[in-house]
Amino acid sequence: MGRFINLTNHPSARWSDAQRQAAGGDIVDVKFPNVPPEAGKDEVKSLADRLVEQVLDLNPSTVLVQGEMTLTYRVVSALHQHGVRVVAATSRREVVETTREDGSTEKRAVFSFVQFREY
Repeated sequence: MGRFINLTNHPSARWSDAQRQAAGGDIVDVKFPNVPPEAGKDEVKSLADRLVEQVLDLNPSTVLVQGEMTLTYRVVSALHQHGVRVVAATSRREVVETTREDGSTEKRAVFSFVQFREY
């Protein structure tokens, strides 16, 4: 059986128990790279090609891909061409607003994992 590859900037060590359970046993973290805003499509394609090769070498059964949108698109498309299941994490966002004594407002958002959804 293959591995669950976490290709994001959110290390699995900080995931909830529910998210780790949904991923299954063997989770491997691969850091989603920063994409320079001035990068052209050829640079993004090259980055995607290297990333896909790295991920395929890990024998994935499922890959969680979340990051800069143009690189995400290329990576997801390439992984699908190799028959790899690719998912995104969905979460529930709960926002709490508090008005401080000085009249300013503080917002706090808490994200709770719900499921992995296939691309």
